[in-house]
Amino acid sequence: MANINAILAGVGLTDMDRMTLIELGEWHERALARAPKQE
Repeated sequence: MANINAILAGVGLTDMDRMTLIELGEWHERALARAPKQE
């Protein structure tokens, strides 16, 4: 996985923006884990 903090820092986001995006990313990963696997 790419270093999300380095990427977001390069975009110039604030710590709060980074936390929001990281939380969204974790929520998305959990949603994908719950979704039925597509073969």
